[in-house]
Amino acid sequence: TELFLKYKVDPNAKDNQDLNPLSLNVSKEIDYHKYSNLSPTHDVGIYRDVYCKNIGFEFMHISSYEERMWLQEKIENQTYTLNSQDKKEILRHLIESETFEQFLHMKFPGYKRFSIEGGESAIVAIERIINDSVAF
Repeated sequence: TELFLKYKVDPNAKDNQDLNPLSLNVSKEIDYHKYSNLSPTHDVGIYRDVYCKNIGFEFMHISSYEERMWLQEKIENQTYTLNSQDKKEILRHLIESETFEQFLHMKFPGYKRFSIEGGESAIVAIERIINDSVAF
């Protein structure tokens, strides 16, 4: 739906955008039975925490209803957490990629080269996918 329009872009700005459940463009594919026990205020609070904070999700373009619902369930349940060791590994990969980028810039100034700038998180994601796929 349109919760991404209320995304908190500036963490220092005062959050004055109101999430009114009636003003959102709610899809016809919502499983109302799943949410029937939630009050509108509780409902909006949950979705503000899930969809309007530091991480954004785009999955409504997926044509398969089952795949969208699977992603939505995974996102809304927030079952994926990182322990301190995982966070240290992520930081290590980010530092390694940034350090390597700076090394290439210093070693080969003026040469045309491709940069990882802006894609450092992809390195972390790929590393995580490789490590987790070994378990399967």
